[in-house]
Amino acid sequence: MNRFGPLGLLLTAGLLAAAPPGLHREGALWVETTTGSESMPQVEQVRVVAEGNVTVHGGSTGDVAYVVTRRVRARSEAEARDALQEAGVTLARQGRGVRLVVNDATGPVDLQVTMPRTVAKVIVQTAVGNIEVSEINGSVAAQTGGGNIELKSIKGGADVNSQGGNLQLGDVGGSARAVSAGGEIAAGVIGGDAQLETAGGNITVQKIGGAARAITAGGSIRIAQVGGAVAANTGGGTIDIGKAGGVVTIHNEGGGPIEVGSSGGARCENASGAIKVGSWNGTIHLATASGSVVAQILGEKLMGDSSVSTASGDITVYIPSNVGVTIRAQNDGASRAQGIVSEFQGVQVRMNGGTAFAAGAINGGGPILRLEGTGGTIWIKKKQ
Repeated sequence: MNRFGPLGLLLTAGLLAAAPPGLHREGALWVETTTGSESMPQVEQVRVVAEGNVTVHGGSTGDVAYVVTRRVRARSEAEARDALQEAGVTLARQGRGVRLVVNDATGPVDLQVTMPRTVAKVIVQTAVGNIEVSEINGSVAAQTGGGNIELKSIKGGADVNSQGGNLQLGDVGGSARAVSAGGEIAAGVIGGDAQLETAGGNITVQKIGGAARAITAGGSIRIAQVGGAVAANTGGGTIDIGKAGGVVTIHNEGGGPIEVGSSGGARCENASGAIKVGSWNGTIHLATASGSVVAQILGEKLMGDSSVSTASGDITVYIPSNVGVTIRAQNDGASRAQGIVSEFQGVQVRMNGGTAFAAGAINGGGPILRLEGTGGTIWIKKKQ
């Protein structure tokens, strides 16, 4: 009885699906190529398991096809054939799912797979090697024990993991999760939410449709546009968020500049480095141990009390003429009243010993905006 059920099908290379292998020499190596294919027009999920480099491409036909390339160092063709023996390729189907496994004793192989692009899910696993998947209408899950992963034109979601390689997501229509133990992460457009984590490398994304979470132990984070909220953390490097539709929360634990073009509010903490933020109708809480801070209110109001502070550097805030706020400013270590400079007449500056204070209502008052500095200058300016 077929152990896969009435819809089950088991195909083994060399029996039904495979073509006779071709063997030729390339320098000191003998190279063998094994091919196979089977018509599977209604397949919904394909799982590929191998040791080596894996390339998967969505095609326009209903066939699942493979090309396995193996290499061996040998003195003669006979010795090479003896070492290679038969390619360990298994193609199995159960219901609407397919499993393609390459288990070869000679070592890592190169595997190329073509399948219907209409599959709902593609799963690729390799113990060591690079993975490339392209032109798939469904979702992709890819995992390698030590190589790069590259996705191209994936209409569904993506979940990729590498134990020590770079991750290139290209364009992903759904949500994406990318985790690397030590490599760069780059993406074009991610249609949904994004979770991006690396133990040591830069993170660069053009656009994320939903919320974003980006973490690197030591590298820069640059995201041009995010539709929702952003949570970003680096152990040391630049963090640059161009535009965010939600609140941006940033922690730079090792030092480096932070810049947010516009956001629905911002909470940024920097161990050592400048902060520059534009906030649209949110609240701002910005703090750095060493560096200048620039904050711009871009909308029509602050939604709540906000704060800006630096232990060493200048503070500059830009306030539009139609936004009402109440200023509470303090600059310790100021040697003169110019420790706080305001372009609004409603803000009064006074000195008390070596500390400059300022308080007052701007445009009728509103939520409290606290400004705290040490030694530099606090500038309260009109946004033109």
